[in-house]
Amino acid sequence: MKKTLLNLISLPKRERLESYIDKAISFYGSNFSLEFTNDSLSSFSREVIDSSSSNGPVPLGKIIISKLGKTEQALVHEILHMVLPLQTEFYVSEKTNADMYNFTPVLNNIVEHELILKDFLALGYSIDDFLHQGFNKTNYGFLKNEPPLYWKYEYFRIVMTKNHVNNIKKKEGEKAIAEMKKYGIQRHPTLEASFKDIYVWIKMFKEDFSISHAQKISLLLRLFEIGEPKQYLSPNGSMQLAVNNF
Repeated sequence: MKKTLLNLISLPKRERLESYIDKAISFYGSNFSLEFTNDSLSSFSREVIDSSSSNGPVPLGKIIISKLGKTEQALVHEILHMVLPLQTEFYVSEKTNADMYNFTPVLNNIVEHELILKDFLALGYSIDDFLHQGFNKTNYGFLKNEPPLYWKYEYFRIVMTKNHVNNIKKKEGEKAIAEMKKYGIQRHPTLEASFKDIYVWIKMFKEDFSISHAQKISLLLRLFEIGEPKQYLSPNGSMQLAVNNF
């Protein structure tokens, strides 16, 4: 597995990437896999294997890389996602009944971009290659009847993501925020307060290091009113996860 991954990395960067790959292989062990797809987007998944072992549940990691576009940059992006739980001590939280659309992993993915971008750039890659998609031109006027959860997600996604793109795309993000807020608040006036609360959370996430990553995620889910999970999993050595209470 290690050789396969390193062969997808350009020679000048292999030495820098090797430690990240070693961490991933050590943590996921034989439950770590790599696949390729003809879809335009690459992705990762962090799942759990139920285990009757007294040591607790076992992590299952998979990276799916698009054959289209820049394979190396996409692979590095996903590897950084895979090893991030070793830094944040947060693997995944339980799914709540209120989270009917499975928003929790989507929100967490956006949050993790804030944490892995620094390493992506330090490894010598360009911010232009960090995200496959920027800000699609969305006609929010046609979406004005969408429920508040949609608008909260769009606001959170754009405000966070505009810090993960180049300056040209950042300006596109600022325009998207203004238009999105206009139509969202017009349809749901209470969103004005919700947007302010989300902005405060983003500021806290970036600046307050006295709160654990798990606690920050719990607060975020509360803002989105998609339930409050009682437990989350964290890395607990090689191929092991620990169950924690929030």
